[in-house]
Amino acid sequence: MAADDAGPSARWAVRRAKFAIAALVVALAVIGRHVEAWPVANWPVYSLKRPAVPGPTASVVELRVEDTAGRWHVLQSFDLFAIDRAKVVEHVIEASLASDPVSRAMNRRYLLQLVGQELPSIDVRRVDVWQVSWHVRPRSVPPLEHSKPFREQRIGSFSASDTGLKAAAP
Repeated sequence: MAADDAGPSARWAVRRAKFAIAALVVALAVIGRHVEAWPVANWPVYSLKRPAVPGPTASVVELRVEDTAGRWHVLQSFDLFAIDRAKVVEHVIEASLASDPVSRAMNRRYLLQLVGQELPSIDVRRVDVWQVSWHVRPRSVPPLEHSKPFREQRIGSFSASDTGLKAAAP
């Protein structure tokens, strides 16, 4: 008789396990298809969204800084700020080459301060701004070769002596 008493409770345990497995399968089918709702990981096994693949090219704004001794130093925008804020530096660089003389002078001064923080042991003579681009091959290791850019385009330059502000006329 003891075996008969254990039978119904064992059957209930099996039913609860089946229900839990069914609930898990339904949850994976419904929630797993939405990346933002998936609580554990963004696995493409459970997602209908494609993973982000980099574009065919990658570009960076590069500063080539000449010191008073004639040596060149290369800084990229993410060397001056954290990589997640590199766009801020790119806007400052762009504004340092703008046509408005007051904005241009202020942004050049700020850019030279950032360069001075990164390279404190040099006196800056000139700053050249370059756009450097590479081909991206996502399946290669490394995906791009820093030593072999396919395009280097000079955007502009300025000398450290060009950073003075003139008094505005009344």
